[in-house]
Amino acid sequence: MPDFRSGVVANDNCTATGSLVVTQSPPVGAFVGLGPTPITLTVTDAANNSANCAATFTVNDLTLPTFANCPANIGPVPTDAGLATASVNWTPPTASDNCSTPSVGTTHSPGFAFPIGTTSVTYTATDGAGNIQTCSFSVTVQDIEAPSIQNCPGTITLSAETGTCSAIASWTEPTVIDNAPGATISQIAGPASGASFPVGSTTIRYSAMDAAGNTAMCEFDVIVADDETPAFAGCPDNISIGTAAPDCEASVTWTAPSASDNCGIAGVSSSHDSGDTFPLGTTPVLYTATDVNGRQAMCSFNVTVVDDDAPTIQTCASDQEGAPDENCQAAVPDFTTGVVSSDNCTPAGSLVITQSPTVGTLVGAPTTITISIADAAGNIATCEATFTVTNADAILPTITTCAEDQQVSLNANCQASVPDFTAGVVATDNCTPVGSLVITQNPSAGTLVGGGSITVTISVADGAGNIASCEATLTATDSALPTIDGCPSDLTVNSNAPNCSAVVSWTEPTVSDNCPGAAIVQTEGPASGSLFANGSATTITYTATDAANQAATCSFTVTVNASADVNDDGFVDMNDIAPFVGVLIDVNTNVPDIYRADVNCDGQVDGRDIEPFTALLVGP
Repeated sequence: MPDFRSGVVANDNCTATGSLVVTQSPPVGAFVGLGPTPITLTVTDAANNSANCAATFTVNDLTLPTFANCPANIGPVPTDAGLATASVNWTPPTASDNCSTPSVGTTHSPGFAFPIGTTSVTYTATDGAGNIQTCSFSVTVQDIEAPSIQNCPGTITLSAETGTCSAIASWTEPTVIDNAPGATISQIAGPASGASFPVGSTTIRYSAMDAAGNTAMCEFDVIVADDETPAFAGCPDNISIGTAAPDCEASVTWTAPSASDNCGIAGVSSSHDSGDTFPLGTTPVLYTATDVNGRQAMCSFNVTVVDDDAPTIQTCASDQEGAPDENCQAAVPDFTTGVVSSDNCTPAGSLVITQSPTVGTLVGAPTTITISIADAAGNIATCEATFTVTNADAILPTITTCAEDQQVSLNANCQASVPDFTAGVVATDNCTPVGSLVITQNPSAGTLVGGGSITVTISVADGAGNIASCEATLTATDSALPTIDGCPSDLTVNSNAPNCSAVVSWTEPTVSDNCPGAAIVQTEGPASGSLFANGSATTITYTATDAANQAATCSFTVTVNASADVNDDGFVDMNDIAPFVGVLIDVNTNVPDIYRADVNCDGQVDGRDIEPFTALLVGP
């Protein structure tokens, strides 16, 4: 117990302060237990009078509990087989305290399944005063179990795909399982599934690794076999070519075919090369391709050299003349005897020479004779000579039927197109066949002409240039009526002062026509601006006449009605009643209002004029 007396301050009426005696209970040095202890302080004076005061002495437990046998760090401990944990045991520590038996708690107990990694284990001892002491150590669990690869494929054997030295190989990729989460698997060698693999053997390798770095491997082979022969591209089609005169052979060129193979070409050979000279006839050409594995493919085509060169004419036939017979004709003589010709493949003696027209054909006018030289291949060369019939034809053709007269209508431009007058013409000639006569007209068909009568001249020419003619008449008439533009619509107006009549005006219509000379005049009714009586319905007519005396008319009606529109604003409304009433009772002496107030146009303003206003005043 400490000394509480030194802090006591007291005084007395008789005893000096220094002589006062201070005591305490429990006394200084006495031992007390935990918790608060009341202290009584007594001050005594010289007359033995005393006074007391109290204090409290509290004993607190500040000493922490202690642990014995706190385990050291444990591990690394391997995971239990197939699990991502390890069950770990230890001897728990014991705790003691200076004042009480402490309570002990722990974060983990022996036998707990610890996860992979390091886990802190803490024991906590708490005494009765709430003092806390801890004992901590770590448990480290290590994953040393390798992952397991599932469904690792076996060897895959394929044939190379057509046209390639490879094949696409696909497989179901293996998977990985492990005692702990986080294991992964990846392909570390070879192309991926679905890729193209070359001919030969390719090793595929997968590696699996778990979160602790333990690994496993999966390995298999993809074997691609080459069983494809080479292929030619661009193998020429059969070639047909003409001879190259003056030789009876041809130099032939082509684009050599290319050979390819899925794995490679060792070489290509051919029986002939592009640019070689080929004889007349058909020659086979053969290309052979060999691949790196000794497989062969062939490409063949034919080269055919044909004689397509026409013979060469050195000398053609000379022109000849003949006397006409009574029909203006002469027989064609033989023109082939003087012809000289040669050919690159056919001997001159084997060439066939003909003429057209043939020998003996009767002709009239000068005639072109075509000489044809054909070789053994059917190639033909030609030249020409002329056979002239002497004493030429001087007689004109005879026109037995001339063209008929025709009529046409003028178009919108006051013009007409000349029709064909030649179709109905019939003519003959002493020397020229009817079908060879040339018939023309002037003006020609399609020529644009104006109105009226036009002479059309028909000419018939024979082969000798003799011309006979006749005439027909084309009459172009205007059959289109003139057009009246701006014809007014029917007009209805109100009667005006002072005579219950109205001055009515309109824009007069105009006339247009396909031909010049059209005019328009008013042929019925008063002129625009005239005075029209009340109650009248007057027809106004305009007549248009063109130069061809064709007429068109335009008519409309002008109607004048009495109106209750007293103020002439275009409406019959309440605004018209005031001037009407003012006139009726002699208050409004405005002359226009007086005239307009005579609504029924009977010459006086009276009650009879109010009828149109009744509906406005009393309603319908």
